[in-house]
Amino acid sequence: MKYVGRLILGITFLLGMSANAVSAHLEDRAERLASQAEELASKSYSGFNDRDRGNRADVEVLYLTQQFSSGASLFRRMIGDRRPDSELRDAVDILSDLARSSERFAFARHQWDEIQRTLDDIGRELNIGKSRRGDERARWNDDESDSHMNGRMRWRGRVDNEVYVVVQRSNASIRTVAGSPVKNAGANFSSPLPRRAVSVEVKKLKGRGSVEVIQQPSRDNDYTAIIQIKDEKGEAADYEFELSW
Repeated sequence: MKYVGRLILGITFLLGMSANAVSAHLEDRAERLASQAEELASKSYSGFNDRDRGNRADVEVLYLTQQFSSGASLFRRMIGDRRPDSELRDAVDILSDLARSSERFAFARHQWDEIQRTLDDIGRELNIGKSRRGDERARWNDDESDSHMNGRMRWRGRVDNEVYVVVQRSNASIRTVAGSPVKNAGANFSSPLPRRAVSVEVKKLKGRGSVEVIQQPSRDNDYTAIIQIKDEKGEAADYEFELSW
């Protein structure tokens, strides 16, 4: 009986150590997530504050990053208060939805990817399983997939002479071919441009010059689309277009 009693005490002690270890891991990851989110929110506001006048996309990015930072801080507090795992899983799901919504914007993609990796680590600690984003990433990377995907990107900016808007996944970068750099540029994505050969079409919504697709996504160009904006009428002008696939 003494042996059995000692065995039970030993198992209880080991289980307690395991629970404490998991709790410590969660606390570390929650602290990392809160720090990453706070840094991103600070970067977002600094960039926004440096502009004389932002557009709707800039404001949406600002609110998204601030909301995510507040949510990450709340999650860290829930971990510290030892809230039930079911509540923590719900919180991670909400934060993951916010992180996924960032893919509509061409802003701080590297930092958002780091945040998603931290969320994935937390999900594993809580036995959430494979994230929905991971499933989506696998689908996007399936170059031979026959699944039909519809997506759109809306871009706006003030263009002087000629520029290329280079679109890859959820990023829209700018190459100035001639004239002054683009001002007040912003892009909204409904979903990332897939990593497979698709046909993209452009519709000019605003602007006095031409807006044309000069490169379609393919394996050879790492699934990158290039849109040329050409304005030869002197001085800069506002442009807006929608790219669909």
